[in-house]
Amino acid sequence: MNEMTSMQHSIEQRLKRLNPLVIRLAEASDNETRLQILNQLEEVKNISTEQPLLKHFLLNCSEEEELIIKSLWILGQGSHIFKGLQELSDPEKALKELLERLKVVERFYDKIGGIIGYHQMVLQLILEKDSISKKQPRIKETYLKPPGYDLTNQTPFVDMAIRKGLENMELFVEIYPVGGAGDRLNLQDEKTGEDLPSAQLTFQKRRDLQAREYLYFKLFDKQICVPIAMMTSDEKNNFKHVLAICEEHQWFGRAKESYEFFKQPLVPVLTEQGEWIVFEHLNLMFKPGGHGVLWKLLADSGILESFLNKGHSKALIRQINNPIAATDYGLLAFSGCGLQEQHTFGFASCPRLLNTAEGMNVLIERDNKQGYDYCISNIEYPDFVKKNIEDIPEIKGSLYSAFPANTNILFADLLSIQEAIKKCAIPGLLINMKSKVSYQSAEGEKTEAFAGRLESLMQNIADVITNHFSERQKSIQVGQLKTFLTYNTRQKTISVTKKLHAEGSPMVETPEGCYYDVLRNHYDLFHHYCQIEMPSLNSEEDYLKWGPSFITYFHPSLGPLYAVIAQKIRGGRLGMGSEIHLEIAEVDFQQIEVEGSFLLYAENITGHKDFKGVICYSDQIGRCHLKNVKIINKGIDREKTSHYWKGFIHHQECLKIVLRGCSEFIAENVIFKGNLELEVPDGYRMIASMQGDELVFRQEEIGKNSLYWEYTFNDRNKISLLRNA
Repeated sequence: MNEMTSMQHSIEQRLKRLNPLVIRLAEASDNETRLQILNQLEEVKNISTEQPLLKHFLLNCSEEEELIIKSLWILGQGSHIFKGLQELSDPEKALKELLERLKVVERFYDKIGGIIGYHQMVLQLILEKDSISKKQPRIKETYLKPPGYDLTNQTPFVDMAIRKGLENMELFVEIYPVGGAGDRLNLQDEKTGEDLPSAQLTFQKRRDLQAREYLYFKLFDKQICVPIAMMTSDEKNNFKHVLAICEEHQWFGRAKESYEFFKQPLVPVLTEQGEWIVFEHLNLMFKPGGHGVLWKLLADSGILESFLNKGHSKALIRQINNPIAATDYGLLAFSGCGLQEQHTFGFASCPRLLNTAEGMNVLIERDNKQGYDYCISNIEYPDFVKKNIEDIPEIKGSLYSAFPANTNILFADLLSIQEAIKKCAIPGLLINMKSKVSYQSAEGEKTEAFAGRLESLMQNIADVITNHFSERQKSIQVGQLKTFLTYNTRQKTISVTKKLHAEGSPMVETPEGCYYDVLRNHYDLFHHYCQIEMPSLNSEEDYLKWGPSFITYFHPSLGPLYAVIAQKIRGGRLGMGSEIHLEIAEVDFQQIEVEGSFLLYAENITGHKDFKGVICYSDQIGRCHLKNVKIINKGIDREKTSHYWKGFIHHQECLKIVLRGCSEFIAENVIFKGNLELEVPDGYRMIASMQGDELVFRQEEIGKNSLYWEYTFNDRNKISLLRNA
């Protein structure tokens, strides 16, 4: 018997013993009943003889603590985990601290048998991973390319979906899973050396929710504040850091009460032999249990019910490591598609790169002997072999897969999610044991092994949201299903920041690669929509060596739709290596030429702040009108600038205009040369003009706003802007 076969046999034997026990524990209604079940087993009788200190502790501890200790012993992990307990200076304190962490696991996984059920599920998945079962599944599944709504072009259907998404924004909440460890980003505090979570990655400023709320205000003259729920964790003090970011940025101008926080549990890490990772003296390895815990946590915390009671019945779910998810109309059209046909759940998808570690969206057809069930769902790349899915190209020679990419941009009807949780509380269970971990073996020796933990996938709640048909469907349309999918271009849908870039390696999934994709989108906007003459984005090699051939940044409230921005900015030229930075929402630009750097900052971008520091969307903002203007200066200091994606740009010279409060800047037929910084006070208008070859400025109080865009829907459901001067 070889080592692999021996390991499989060992796991099979352990599962044979654990499976009936897990069923009994999962059915038990309280800890007292669970303890009665465990106390019948022979293993728990060995605790007092092997660990006298535990015997004393068990006499005075709570039922839950007793349950956890005995569970570990039944799993065969007690001797290893509690080894050296008597050597600690304060063993009871150390024991209490460990049990507090394990209580979270026991409680969260109570429906599958607590800690024992967690362990059993990991063993089951290890076995499935290493040996595909020869037994035929009870329910046969077939995987097909899913039907979907096409968002790649702004068709009349897409315009209607955008409008629907905007008109119903009050129904929505937004949910962000931000509890990830981000180990491959290697983030550290420069002062303390503390490891930091992925939420601490500095990648420009993304305020697209504020931009959509401002667009809603401009169209309907109504204030809304979409509630935000963030799933954090204690990994690398994630919750503490996320909270500190929100406080440091004064809750991003939003009411503190509009935020909800909930923590995903940290779970034990096991080796591929099914042993718990112990470093030393009760120090176990814990990692976040995957974002599939999101739904149960929302329900358990009461946040889900609170949202529904306040009239928020829809949710948009997205991960923060994909900054381009909100590009142009993508999120609004996606939300609108979910509303138009009253779908329950949805996926925003795009072409999937072949042979990459990306999940894929599929149409699942299940033959359940009573008919056929259909749903659109997700399959992660570790399960391709298990599901007998071949990663083949869409057409021969293509770089893209036959199935579209799962992007973790999701739509959910919250009432339907409540029902789905009852059927499947923790969806998409899997393990991924691709990384080796150094640890202390049961014999006390330093060793290493492939290890992982039970993970889950939030998108796979869709597996239980199905449509039933009595007969197999030869073809099925997306409008017939509770679940839906949208197809958009990859460039406008996904580019993630998962790891730091290493010299000589591809840029994919790095901040550099993501910023490159941001600039590709900006080229599309400014060149094709705004008709600005500008240099093409340089090659990836030159970009990494010298920096981008141009730099553009704009506050999303300038649109966020490209079709809106194109009505505010019309024509002009951006020179090689030049920069435009627009921290403003309301501009009217015609034929501006930039050879160097142009920085425009409005203090009030989308409105004024109340006494609590909360942004009130209003007309009390900064505005700028430029027509036939040339800006010439030395621009960026490229020798001093690195990591352009962080937004920290050094300048030799630039034109910088700062608009305080409610103020305006106007210039027509003007040339700005050299380094120049201008500031307009609140309540004033500054006008630049040329007197011969001399640039002059005059300042006046604002009697009437000279630049005011009125936003309306036209009879084709497109957003039209009319300047009211």
